[in-house]
Amino acid sequence: MLSVLIPIYNFDCRAFIQSIHKQALECNIPFEIRCYDDGSNKTFKDINSSLLWMSNLVYIGMPNNIGRSAIRNKLGADALYNYLLFMDCDSSIEQADFISSYIQKLNENTVVYGGRSYEKNVPTNKTQFLRWLYGIKREVKNAAKRATAPYKSFMTNNFVIPKALFQSIQFNTELTGYGHEDTLFGYQLEERKIPVLHIENPLCHIGLESSEEFIAKTAEGIKNLAFVYNKKWPIGDVKLLNTYKKINEWKLVLLVLFFGKVFEKSITNNLVSPSPNLSQFDFYKLVLLCRELEKKQSILLHN
Repeated sequence: MLSVLIPIYNFDCRAFIQSIHKQALECNIPFEIRCYDDGSNKTFKDINSSLLWMSNLVYIGMPNNIGRSAIRNKLGADALYNYLLFMDCDSSIEQADFISSYIQKLNENTVVYGGRSYEKNVPTNKTQFLRWLYGIKREVKNAAKRATAPYKSFMTNNFVIPKALFQSIQFNTELTGYGHEDTLFGYQLEERKIPVLHIENPLCHIGLESSEEFIAKTAEGIKNLAFVYNKKWPIGDVKLLNTYKKINEWKLVLLVLFFGKVFEKSITNNLVSPSPNLSQFDFYKLVLLCRELEKKQSILLHN
């Protein structure tokens, strides 16, 4: 029936896994929970491996980090059952019927996406405010809103896919760092005309990074986006990439880079402040993308 697949990296998942286990038992279905630690430090490996006493649970600690795409592919390949529920480890479940809501929607040719939520209260740790604000304003969408752009709204934090379908697609392991593996995966679903059903069954993202960490991860994701663009891989409708294409067509890239250099310090100061401006964050991401793509152009011109 259901394989619950959780890649873990430096996060205490005990309460999360216990809540999943409890719900799965209550559903009275064949299930397993596979937790593969992707090279966390020993502290977190010791913490999470303490759950090995639980029934239907498989925990494996990878000796080295193999990457977000590769660890998910391995989980999918090792899964015993014909439906795969992928979940991010830094999450919590808000609904008592989370597992049963997915079970009711299983279909052999459909991907089901439950969505993402954030805690409603502002984080007490002010260094996490940028990540929380971005999540609330940009990532939280109800099922009806997501369904208007089903592939663009797809993310990998919380979805069910038939195993046979997953094995025919998988995540692209050429993307080794953070970011846009879900964009590529969603585009492949669109290309194959695989239905994506959006339901109200969110996971709450509780693993908030500091503003500095989030900015660094965003920069890593933009490097992945530039890598995809330079490879000429089809990726679908990505707003940041569309903006770059427009300013490149209008020959404004150098102007963006100029203003990015002039205002970079004030923008980054704003983003790590208690009141970050998301419009400035958008511009900063555009500057980073222009830098990555212009760097590639410079290399080509000098070779």
